[in-house]
Amino acid sequence: MSLGSYKRFEQTHQISLESLIKISIALNREDDFDVLFAKREYASIQDVINARR
Repeated sequence: MSLGSYKRFEQTHQISLESLIKISIALNREDDFDVLFAKREYASIQDVINARR
């Protein structure tokens, strides 16, 4: 990851997915993506509505 990309992330909080993954690997936090992209199981539309609250 370039220094410019890192500075932009610090200043604007904008980052490419590729750079975010590189940072997570460097910090040994790549397992955090499992939670972020975990598949949710819903039994009904009401479960979906309740999850958004």
